[in-house]
Amino acid sequence: MGSFVGHIDESIFFLLLAFWWMFNHFPRYIRSQWTRTEYRSCVSFPLPAKRYVPLEAYLKTFFPIAGLLGEICSEGVALVDANGHFRKLSQMQHMSIYGIFIVHGLIDIMTSHRIPLPPGLDYLSAIAAMSWIRSESQLGPDGR
Repeated sequence: MGSFVGHIDESIFFLLLAFWWMFNHFPRYIRSQWTRTEYRSCVSFPLPAKRYVPLEAYLKTFFPIAGLLGEICSEGVALVDANGHFRKLSQMQHMSIYGIFIVHGLIDIMTSHRIPLPPGLDYLSAIAAMSWIRSESQLGPDGR
């Protein structure tokens, strides 16, 4: 995310995800209020088609992989210089955010395909990914 392309990739990803959730959660909530049934939340929504397509889960995995590869390849692949010192420390922080979102996307894909996982793991991974971004955004320019 240190580069312009990294910011664009992340921004497009979050805008698309926010609109997708907004257009799926609102009607679902209003329907539950109208029919006086319990509102049940979920972490992802499939495409409205005859065949179940977890496109959101795949996109939540693809965009962070593209961002991670962009961060790794932006200034060369080596994360350690010849003296053994770390390079790209601020980019490593962004790479860890992408990594957590990749894990969340993979858990979402496994949940979509009904692979047995511990209950609530999809929510736990979503909380971890979103709170990681929040904690990163509160850091100052010197990392404190």
